[in-house]
Amino acid sequence: MSKTFTPNLKTNWPYFGRGLAVLLALVFFLPALAAWFTGEDFSFILPAATGKPFYQTWQNLFYRPLPNLLWQFDYAVWGLSAPGYHLTNLIIHAANAGLVGWLVRKYLKSEYAGLVAAVLFALTPVHTEPVIWLAGRPDLLATFFGLLALVLTLHFAETKKAWIYGAALAVFGAAIFSKESVAGIPFILVGFDLINNGWPRSAKNWLNLVIRYLPFFVVEAIYWLIRVAVLGTLGSYGNGGWLNVPWNMTVGIWHPLLFPFNFDSAGWLVGGLLSGLLLVFYGWLILPLLKKFALKRIIKPLALPLLVVYGGMAPALTLVPVGLDLSQARLLYLPSAGFCWVLALLIRLRLQPIGNQAVGTGETRPKTPKVSRSTAFKNEKVFFILIPGLIYVTGLFLAFSPWLEAGSEARATFEQLQQAGLPFQPGDYIYYEGLPDSYQGAYIWRNGLDEASTLLLGSGIKGTRRLPDQLVDYAKAGQGRVWFVRFAANPAPAYLFGYSLSTGQETSPGLETNGTQTWNFEDCQAGAWQFTPTQGNTVCQQGEGLYLQTGWQKTSLSLTSPTLKARANSTGLELIFTNYVDFDFQQPQIFSDLMMTFKGQTSPFQQPFELAADGKPHQYHFYLPLSTSNQGDLNLTFNFNKFRSNILWKKIEIRFTTGQ
Repeated sequence: MSKTFTPNLKTNWPYFGRGLAVLLALVFFLPALAAWFTGEDFSFILPAATGKPFYQTWQNLFYRPLPNLLWQFDYAVWGLSAPGYHLTNLIIHAANAGLVGWLVRKYLKSEYAGLVAAVLFALTPVHTEPVIWLAGRPDLLATFFGLLALVLTLHFAETKKAWIYGAALAVFGAAIFSKESVAGIPFILVGFDLINNGWPRSAKNWLNLVIRYLPFFVVEAIYWLIRVAVLGTLGSYGNGGWLNVPWNMTVGIWHPLLFPFNFDSAGWLVGGLLSGLLLVFYGWLILPLLKKFALKRIIKPLALPLLVVYGGMAPALTLVPVGLDLSQARLLYLPSAGFCWVLALLIRLRLQPIGNQAVGTGETRPKTPKVSRSTAFKNEKVFFILIPGLIYVTGLFLAFSPWLEAGSEARATFEQLQQAGLPFQPGDYIYYEGLPDSYQGAYIWRNGLDEASTLLLGSGIKGTRRLPDQLVDYAKAGQGRVWFVRFAANPAPAYLFGYSLSTGQETSPGLETNGTQTWNFEDCQAGAWQFTPTQGNTVCQQGEGLYLQTGWQKTSLSLTSPTLKARANSTGLELIFTNYVDFDFQQPQIFSDLMMTFKGQTSPFQQPFELAADGKPHQYHFYLPLSTSNQGDLNLTFNFNKFRSNILWKKIEIRFTTGQ
């Protein structure tokens, strides 16, 4: 008869210990399921949705095929439902917590130490970015396979079974093909061997060491060769930030690991209080150890987890350091496993006198008298896991807030566009103005707007977040419309104003017109309108329009319309004008603003816009969100700042519309 699993805490403690850590990771990261996508997530979803290659060639920076395959799986299962993607990240993180417990238990020969390391890894707020930010998935996946490679290699050293060695090689291959951040794993393995077994004393021992670990370096070399073959370059951000190395080797690693709080979201008062509590805990933990043990007795056991810390961080030492808002904290995901191991080791040493034992090196320990498990001793064990756990949970929920807000703001961006009903068409290109890059360390639209535009607005529509003073590529108007969509970013992106330009003349599809007023200047006859420049003069060109000669002076134009009445269901106004601006190589973009005032309206609508001084005729469409109270005599004023070019006005049309 086969044996059945009996849920006995004493005999099955290893399962309960690691299971508890996995459960805690799942439970306390559950708020992540409420988060929406943030910008860069769409950079991975779009290739998955369109069947593009499973490697990340769109950036020409990285080759990470396994995470991209997982993105394809997620898209096939979840489509554009964000909770499903977050669930995948959460499951991987929970599995990693279990692996950290397994690894530490094997090396320290202590179930309690394994539990401490796993629980701390599951709950530390420094993991907020890689777990909640979907684009941080490569770190989760690479760490999962990297930790599994460490555990299997240790298991092989104990059993000498060839299939376990083969499995260790395979999972390391999966790790490096998930993210290059695990490139230090082979060096960590060699370091583990040297610390545990000592420096080789003969040529035979050296040869055995080389034979044992050379295959791991070969697997890594294969990865780099394939990466160069696929990308055409070695890849990377290429920032060459070598000045970051000393900082990242010291404060850059240890400050966020020791005090893993988002000081932007928690505030300096709360963040400082939590850090102070941890500092007291560290003192309570370490000071008795310094009194009880010679320092040299602790260095050797600490060398193993420190190898994980620095070996895991080595590929990222030149990158921008982790911020006080925990931005870039994904770089510490693998190193944090070593840090949790350090804490688990120190807590074990604090609780259990080591006498003559070789603690933390994986060596067989001589038998020693049993330590009495008094009530005080048991309470101490609870204290040393409960106190940092509670502090971590508090910091964790404070760190969630920016990411939930970032997802909310990203969602609001496109909800506003859908409510506005702007008639986007394939071939259009959108410049998004006023969108935030990030919020308290959580990324919003740092990247990904181009891919989000295609996924959420329609195939063939592209776009980018426009930075101040960024020039516009007006050549894109030959493929469709060039759009400018403006948002107010505080407290959340709210659509304020949108306009587009195209070459030639066209109608606006998808918008119902409730009333139209047109001024056609081609016949040079003034109808029920006035055309008054403050500087320069107008010259009639029959069949062409009214030519405004500015004399290179700052000027404005005022037009007064007859009364326009909007129907009750009007939701906006479309202003269309067609003109031609002389080419100006010194200032290809004419910065202007449009003021629109209805009779009786207390405050005018005024927004800046730009004219293309590229020597080509363009049709401009302004989409203005209005209420039915905006009706009556209408005055339009165009203010042209630093105007160097002359302009030919051909036609102006106003249409009240109903959005889709």
